[in-house]
Amino acid sequence: MEPILIYGVPAGSSMAFIAALEWLGKPYRLTQVDMLSEMLEPSYGRINARHETPAFVTDDGRAVSETMAIAAWLEARDTERRISFDPKSPEADRMHQLMGFINTGYTGAYSPLWSAMEMETANPVMQQSLNEWGRAAVIERHDKLEAWPATVLISSATDRRSPTRSSSASRAGSNITMSRRAAAGQNSMRFASASKPIRP
Repeated sequence: MEPILIYGVPAGSSMAFIAALEWLGKPYRLTQVDMLSEMLEPSYGRINARHETPAFVTDDGRAVSETMAIAAWLEARDTERRISFDPKSPEADRMHQLMGFINTGYTGAYSPLWSAMEMETANPVMQQSLNEWGRAAVIERHDKLEAWPATVLISSATDRRSPTRSSSASRAGSNITMSRRAAAGQNSMRFASASKPIRP
């Protein structure tokens, strides 16, 4: 069978997996669920007991949930390195670092906003507080993401005894002192956007 990606909001984090699946160039299927109704049903709980998206059904019929787990499944099968890097390379380290931050500290900042939206009994005062808190948290985390340096070289591979920067570290200095906007551009990893049209 073809793998199935189950997603909620078309423009949400699941879009990264749609891009990754397109870049892999292998068949797959998409299924959208309503996050405020279908996702809460017991039937969906059999796929993801946490009742969240995205979820992924593998080609052998196993359900995989959690963004990082789905990304790891795709990376492990990317034998041509279309969406990933050599596991031992600095590029792979940086990709995993950024993915980890985006899926923990950054995504977690949205929790107050989700809580305000999903509140079963409307409470305008509490919802306003949650929205204000959430917006401030997202802005703070976004600033941290934009400020992420492209490369941090602690010491030279050839001389770890000297407390001064080696010539190789000096040559890497331009990578460390780049502007926040440039850093934000480099943060858009291969998993972040699609270069080919999405299949209907």
